[in-house]
Amino acid sequence: MASEKQYLFFKSLYDEENERTKLLGEHAKNNLGLVTVYSAFIIFVMDKQVVSMTTIGKWLFIGAILLMLASILLSLLATQVAEFEVSTLPSKIFENFGDSAPTDEDFFDDRIADYSVACENNSVVNDRKAKTLTVARYLLLAGVAAHAAYFIERLR
Repeated sequence: MASEKQYLFFKSLYDEENERTKLLGEHAKNNLGLVTVYSAFIIFVMDKQVVSMTTIGKWLFIGAILLMLASILLSLLATQVAEFEVSTLPSKIFENFGDSAPTDEDFFDDRIADYSVACENNSVVNDRKAKTLTVARYLLLAGVAAHAAYFIERLR
């Protein structure tokens, strides 16, 4: 039989996963901001130099743009609304009470089970978002590197 302290432990795990969801959302917003600003810079450069680009320069420039676009798309994908698991619905708890309320131990057992399932499911969603954001950040970095290579090539 579960105690209130055990219940609070499992609730804290669920709360940590919810905090992770918020943190991933902030990372996605930051990534979108960085990509947007840098993409504007790339477009600004394009207006000035598109006529005099070499073949290598054009490919580096196109590569930078494509990498930035991929980063934007993955960042947006990471911000999409996902199906998170709620710990429990109050109406479901009341339905399970029946004629009499359960003992505290039984109640905490059920809530621990609810928090465990919700935490595991939400962790899977957050892991997927974190992996998507990681790839988006690497694509952003690769886009910046391609753009830097473009500038270096222009100096020749």
